[in-house]
Amino acid sequence: MANEINNTTCWIPREIAFQHETHGSVSILLPEIDEVTLPNASPKLQENLAAAKKIIKYVNEKVPFSENFPLRSKELRELSKTDPNLFLERCNELIRDNAAWEATNTENTALGYVLRSAQIAEERRLGNCKSLASVGIKYAREQLSVESELYGINPGDHAFLLIGKFPDIAVCCPWSSAAYPGAEMAKRLRDYIDTQDADGTVYTLVRPFDFKTQKISRVPLDDLAYSSRIFKDSIQ
Repeated sequence: MANEINNTTCWIPREIAFQHETHGSVSILLPEIDEVTLPNASPKLQENLAAAKKIIKYVNEKVPFSENFPLRSKELRELSKTDPNLFLERCNELIRDNAAWEATNTENTALGYVLRSAQIAEERRLGNCKSLASVGIKYAREQLSVESELYGINPGDHAFLLIGKFPDIAVCCPWSSAAYPGAEMAKRLRDYIDTQDADGTVYTLVRPFDFKTQKISRVPLDDLAYSSRIFKDSIQ
């Protein structure tokens, strides 16, 4: 990931495309990010992209581990090179830990679930795309005070944020560290499929979002900025 935030660029995760025997045309999601220049970005789009990158940086710092994308963690990337067996053992621990803690989230409203998910993720420093998006939306609304919405793919298995309003929306994916204009969503948006062990490491498989068979759905969190403070006070 880039060290400095440049609001005239977007962040695009690298991928390796291949034909999977079960899933068809998929890609291996890589932790490396390419910065792509946007020469004609409007000032508002630049502002929204800068906010998206701040959210990604914050979430990566607070929640560095993901059981379904272990290579997003610098610590685990290094471990995969020096001790593959210990790396795989650590990945299995993350899977068990995440499943156990997700089971404790019994909130029955969208707002409650997102707030609890964010709390668990920050405490455990572990989460999947939904947990990371939950942390991101709280940070966006409470600390950055930017227009932001939480979205999921349906049917599918991925969550991400949209920052700003049309036509200057920026897509923000804390899980993959992707930040790009909403106008490029048809080309850039990815859906999580599975993880696969091979060659001593764990690969994360994604596929392009299919506008013919899938849709994106907004999670209703209109009172998040206010309700989250009440929620934090109630659990202390």
